Amino acid sequence: MKDAIATAQTSHDGSFIFANMPYGKYLLVELESLPGYVLLKDAIPVEMDADEVRLSDIINEKGKISITKVDADTGKPLAGAKLQILDKDGKVVEEWASDEKAHVIALLPVGDYVLHEEAAPQGYAKAEDIRFTVKEDTTTLELVMKDKPTGTTTTTTVPNTGDFGWIAVLAALGLSLLGAGLAVFFGRKK
Repeated sequence: MKDAIATAQTSHDGSFIFANMPYGKYLLVELESLPGYVLLKDAIPVEMDADEVRLSDIINEKGKISITKVDADTGKPLAGAKLQILDKDGKVVEEWASDEKAHVIALLPVGDYVLHEEAAPQGYAKAEDIRFTVKEDTTTLELVMKDKPTGTTTTTTVPNTGDFGWIAVLAALGLSLLGAGLAVFFGRKK
């Protein structure tokens, strides 16, 4: 940063020191964050009014990956897909079943990955793999995997085993006809 009065780098424990700073008011600006962490957006006001000034903890948020599974035609979330994230060697680094909400995980280490659908929900075709890269400066990734409906659904017909109403109607009709036939038959003989 061209207007910087001083720069410092954090040590392994996250601390940093600006030595021999004159008294006054300053703005502390993060120029670069560690891989996988989000760079602070806002400057932190600091007043140097003593030989040593301690700041409260400065917390960087971890980056994240948000993965959503949706219907390709409607854009509505799909539940029931078995999804995986594979590293460059094909090793599974994350695995879950989709639901109505996005699946959110902490940002993965720098590298190349594949979002893979192991199994699609019933009535949908598996989506093609999505390749993505986490770089040094990546803080957030949003991935959307879309499944196309197959147009086929499975319908199971369950026989109606508890309703004998139609059998009773047929039996009554048959007995009526039989009774009428016998009445006609016995009526002619006399």
